[in-house]
Amino acid sequence: MKRSRRLQLAGAILAPRRLGAAILATGLGIAAAAFLAPDAAAADPPGPTFATSNNSSDPHAFKCRRSGGVEGYCMVTSQDLFEGPFDVDGPGENYYPMSQTMGYFSPDGLNWTASAVALTEATIGRSGTKHLWAPAVRRVKNPVGPINPQDYYLYTPDLTNKNDKYSSKIFVTSSTDPISGYGNANIPNNTVKVKQIAGVGYMSDPEVFVDGSDPTTTSTAGQYLLWADGDKDSCGGMSLRHMSSHTALDAGFTDPSQAWLSIGGPLEADMGNCVKEKVGGGGGGVGTEVHRPYLEGGSIFKTSNWQSSLNHSLPGPYVMVFAAKPEFTPAVCQQPGQPNSELSVIAYATAGSVTGPWTYQGIIMCGSDSEWTNQATIEEVKEASGRAHLVLVYHDGVNTDSRNRKLRSECLVTDARGKFLLTSRSAEGAASTSGTPGWCMAQNKTNLVALKSVGTNQYVSSPGATSQLRATGSYIGLWEQFGLNTGDQVPFYYLLSRNPGNQWVQVNRNDGNKVMTRGAAAGDWEGIRPVQAVGQPATTYNLKDSAGNFWHVNSDGNITASPGTPSSGDTGAQFRFEYLW
Repeated sequence: MKRSRRLQLAGAILAPRRLGAAILATGLGIAAAAFLAPDAAAADPPGPTFATSNNSSDPHAFKCRRSGGVEGYCMVTSQDLFEGPFDVDGPGENYYPMSQTMGYFSPDGLNWTASAVALTEATIGRSGTKHLWAPAVRRVKNPVGPINPQDYYLYTPDLTNKNDKYSSKIFVTSSTDPISGYGNANIPNNTVKVKQIAGVGYMSDPEVFVDGSDPTTTSTAGQYLLWADGDKDSCGGMSLRHMSSHTALDAGFTDPSQAWLSIGGPLEADMGNCVKEKVGGGGGGVGTEVHRPYLEGGSIFKTSNWQSSLNHSLPGPYVMVFAAKPEFTPAVCQQPGQPNSELSVIAYATAGSVTGPWTYQGIIMCGSDSEWTNQATIEEVKEASGRAHLVLVYHDGVNTDSRNRKLRSECLVTDARGKFLLTSRSAEGAASTSGTPGWCMAQNKTNLVALKSVGTNQYVSSPGATSQLRATGSYIGLWEQFGLNTGDQVPFYYLLSRNPGNQWVQVNRNDGNKVMTRGAAAGDWEGIRPVQAVGQPATTYNLKDSAGNFWHVNSDGNITASPGTPSSGDTGAQFRFEYLW
């Protein structure tokens, strides 16, 4: 087993604690209490598109094998038609017309091929319905043949009655190619090419979860279907039921309440209380308060299947990621660098088993400032050195009369407790459209860290290029993230700022020893040596530069370096490292 790279500082290992938990998959933990306005995070750019510049939404990523035994990553998505809503306020109301599922392949999860059409509505006999929404795939490795032929089952929602938006059901097709050809041949062990999953109530946004160490097993003993059981008007939530086969739920499913999945925790406190305008989605008539927001687009992951669990603290052991539509702007989404919007967020919950009980943990990504919906998948990818990262792939767009949502990406990181941090939309994302890695995926960081001042109890922030660092960040945003690196001048280390992503932290000896984001390269002025603070816990450090000066937080929060070893009571010179990845 390859060991994770860790930095040995002052006799102590500054490394993430391990939870025992996770691969392709997801979700945060920031308390929604009132925050001080931090100096953290810049404007909220949408970032570059991911995988394609064409319309693509509701992504689902999974490991796959193409013909000839080529292993890699696959992704299926819905695709907006550049059309506006139709039958608004009518029984067949449709705000997002879509008629085909798209497929993508990548050898590394970052650089993707041009899209292929995986499925059309015509293939499942629903031409003109334009309701082929969020898809999902279940991969099955058949234990025969020299390369183990693969079967892939595609699950897509569509209406059985174009004039009834609550007639959404889930249709199953299959293919031996993970990104195309679905519905062209009979489903294995069936005499039909398309099969509707028998179920009651509204069924959309399907996701198949396999409870076990091998999600590609031929067995369905641990296989579950997760789906959205209503729309916003009906205050839909999540439903879950065991599957007896790849195309059927367990027998006896006669009432929607048999599949309702409840999520405990402060969902209502963080995002409000949806009140039903239509019947469905968790029961109750018009006017019923469900004491949570509207939920959709869920995915479940067993975090012990992630390679990242070997050397990172992660949530779990089971994680469910879902989209939620707040009734007001959540507190965490009002912080600088966030869109300050009440549009749909990505949140997550954890559980000790797939069937729950589930507990809400927080928001991974705030809502867009321009697009009502959001939906995400998480893939675990590796940088060139082989180090694993979790990447959130989501959609965003400009909510005009013609729908135009596109994929984007960001890295997911954890705090010291193994909770996912709130993800800010960055200018570079996890990767560009062509697959060039962004700051969080680049190889010039041994560890991703945040620094917290003991004196101010705030995080160290970098306001921008050629600017002085200050310990005024009340939470970890993009401005509070630094790459902690080893260098040639051991035992000195170097901090690469994420804001901007190409400058190193240095003590500027020509400007009053200000600690600044300014260095073009890691040299003498950029070197720091963490020294355990006198009389303090092993995790508390004084930061010493190569000239013997120590970092110190001034009364205004700005950081300078000055000579003389700090005393045990000088908390302004004491810092703690918090490992994020």
